Amino acid sequence: MKTVAVALSILFGFTPVFAQDPGGSIVGVVRDLKSGPVPEASVYAIDVNNIRRRISATSDSNGSFVLRDVPPGTYSVRAHKETQGYPDTFFSFFTMGNKKASRQVEVEVGRVTEGVVLELGPKYGVLKLSIEDEKGSAVGGSLTFTRLDDPKRPYIIGSAPNMDLLVPPVAFRFQIRARGYLTWRSKLLKPRSGEMVSVKARLKRAVK
Repeated sequence: MKTVAVALSILFGFTPVFAQDPGGSIVGVVRDLKSGPVPEASVYAIDVNNIRRRISATSDSNGSFVLRDVPPGTYSVRAHKETQGYPDTFFSFFTMGNKKASRQVEVEVGRVTEGVVLELGPKYGVLKLSIEDEKGSAVGGSLTFTRLDDPKRPYIIGSAPNMDLLVPPVAFRFQIRARGYLTWRSKLLKPRSGEMVSVKARLKRAVK
């Protein structure tokens, strides 16, 4: 069949497209700690041997999801919904020890992997952050978070002058770095689940 397609492409100038081997599917549900459904959660499967390979879907009103056309391999399946207080637990800073927050599954060609339950929770706290200099001007920079129980794996992100960030309900500190300013360090914080903590950081100019 391929020989015929190649011959036709030479005669008529089109590029042949051959059928690819079908992938597999992953079927499951996203729930909270009370076994209630979490609708409109972002769900993804990431190849543990190739993190660039990622397949995504969204849970329906019952929390159910289907990841289709997944190439064969071993995948970590995860879900998150920031608007409900459930962050992506891919980074260790957001890991809370809930073993059902992510599941590892094997995907085979043409087969459906069923019964994948992702359990989100507890809900995280919210850090309401405002950064300014000594004159009250807004300043952006980078944030480095360090958990007291996991000090060797900091979490680093860029920051706008005003941000609302999900943070785990554990003890942590963070610091702010901005060009031309001294490093600002927070006190020890330990927000409760669902609690909002407001922090206003005032950065000092570095002496030249």
